[in-house]
Amino acid sequence: MDTQQDTASPQATTVQEPLHIGLLWHSFRSENLGVAALTFANLDLIAQSAEKAGRRPVFHVIGSRGQVDYSAECPYENDFTNVGIKALVNPFSELHRAFGRCDVVFDIGAGDSFSDIYAWGRFAMMIGSK
Repeated sequence: MDTQQDTASPQATTVQEPLHIGLLWHSFRSENLGVAALTFANLDLIAQSAEKAGRRPVFHVIGSRGQVDYSAECPYENDFTNVGIKALVNPFSELHRAFGRCDVVFDIGAGDSFSDIYAWGRFAMMIGSK
C-alpha cells in the first residue's frame, strides 16, 4: 500500500483580464422598465460573449438617473455615469472619463429616443452623445 500523500499544489486560478464595456443610454436607475429590461438583456448577452472570449466583463452604464436603482441586481462589476448636457460639452467631465475607460461601447439610445414623440432636445442629446 502506498502511503505517500499527494503533494501536488492546488491548481492556480487564472485571473481574467477585464473587458471594460460601456452601455450608453442604458440604465439601472430609471423608472422606465423597458430601458431596464433592455439593459439587463444586453448586459447578459454581452457578458456571455466576453466570458466566452476569456475576459471578465466590467460594465460602465452611461445613461439617465432616476429614482430607482437596480444596480445591485447586476451580477457583474459595474458603475454608473449620468449623461447631462453640461457633461456632454465638457471634455473633462466624468462622462468623458467614463467613455475613456471603455474598450467598447454599446448604445441603445434609451430604447425609443429617436421616436418623434419626444422633443428636439432629447434628439439633440442622443445625437450629441454619439
